[in-house]
Amino acid sequence: MKKSVFVLMFLASSAFAQQYTLPEALKQVDRVGSVVLAKLEVDDAQSNLTRTLSDPLLTRPTEVQARQRVKTATVKYDDAVRQAQSQIVSAFTGVLEAQFQVTLAQKSTDVFEQALKISQIRQKNGSGTALDVKDAERQLADAEKNVAAATNGYNLSKQNLANLIGPFEKINDQFALPELPKTDAIAQIVERNPNTLQLVNAVELTQMQVDLLDPSYAAQTQIDSAKSSLTSAQQNLSDIKNSLKVQAQSLYDNLLSAQKSYNVQVKARENAKEQLANQKKRLAGGLISPFDYLQAELRDLQAEFGLLQARNAYLKAYYGFQAGSGGR
Repeated sequence: MKKSVFVLMFLASSAFAQQYTLPEALKQVDRVGSVVLAKLEVDDAQSNLTRTLSDPLLTRPTEVQARQRVKTATVKYDDAVRQAQSQIVSAFTGVLEAQFQVTLAQKSTDVFEQALKISQIRQKNGSGTALDVKDAERQLADAEKNVAAATNGYNLSKQNLANLIGPFEKINDQFALPELPKTDAIAQIVERNPNTLQLVNAVELTQMQVDLLDPSYAAQTQIDSAKSSLTSAQQNLSDIKNSLKVQAQSLYDNLLSAQKSYNVQVKARENAKEQLANQKKRLAGGLISPFDYLQAELRDLQAEFGLLQARNAYLKAYYGFQAGSGGR
């Protein structure tokens, strides 16, 4: 009986402790609070439309407003999903970087530990001073503090991601980068923006008001006022589209820049690998010391971290562009 309980507990814990790649983490977007609330509004708006259409005394304005509410709720839900995806990407890449920073900090500690040993040896053989030893001790202490700080940062970043996607065991950084969107995506982002829809709805409502006014029962001043409101609504729609287009273009330019930086870091990483391979051969040939090679390993890790940061910057720029917000 106890064995069965243990197995059930293990299976239950395994179900909650997941390992995610970024695409898998993004599938958890429906867990995010803003998305949950937006979905509730979609369902409620749809139910309201169904009730409205069943009313035998239904008027055109009431129907239009009910349909607009569904359309608005749907667009806001889609926007909430994209915003949440951008948040997940930011949190996910934050974990990757924080995790690597721990590795870097630990490697730096190894280097400073060896540097301290070397300074102590030099002091003993007369080629170094006590001050050199103290400096090495201080640098090692700072490195150890950095390890602790990096570890705390890593734990915080994991909690931040868990708040969005739920509990997870660890994340996997093996996934393909999304391809650069085509430039026509800028127009799509403008059209699907909730602010655009809000003004599209305003134009539709004011146009309907104009259509419903007939000179047989409406004063000319009332008709002129409705037409003026329509012109204003159309101008507001044009203005917001132009503003959003400029913003989207800026986000797209930022994405292009991130892609270029990533390509540069890919080459830098390849060069670092080659340099480390050469240093390994030099170590084997007795041309450099083990400490020199240890420092080369640290430089190699730093180059790898630079590539990780560039890749993450591209991911955040990509999903920020899709969200029309620039990422978080």
